[in-house]
Amino acid sequence: METPAGVELLRALFDHSSVPKWVYDRETLRFVSVNDAALRSYGYTREEFLAMTILDIRTPDEAARTLKQVRDPPQDGHGSRGSWRHRRRDGAILDVEIRTHDFVLEGRIQATIAETPVIPSSVTVLTTTSSIVIGCTAGGAAGYPAVVGYG
Repeated sequence: METPAGVELLRALFDHSSVPKWVYDRETLRFVSVNDAALRSYGYTREEFLAMTILDIRTPDEAARTLKQVRDPPQDGHGSRGSWRHRRRDGAILDVEIRTHDFVLEGRIQATIAETPVIPSSVTVLTTTSSIVIGCTAGGAAGYPAVVGYG
């Protein structure tokens, strides 16, 4: 059962994540929600983002590939969707890796959350030193496990 506190926790984890994230409607391709990290990375205001579709941040040569990926989501509803080139508000190109997870939003299965770790092409990531530990406890909200620690 969803609790108001659990929903607030999930919203805070989304909004305050350092990883750019957004939710878009799989039917209309419109952005439904976008976090602060995405606003900083892409240079749009929240209002500008919410007036756009996911095609608006794609380079023109990736529009057909984007539409194919939306039409053919992973069978399990989540996973890596590969490397992409996105366009910032100022026209600069961002090289990103996309991971998606389908979920129900207001009764619609078509909504998807996309996480976009933005890695400049001039940077090579050698190791990742942080991790998050998830525990399946009764404190989980909306069917999600509760976060019980990190390190």
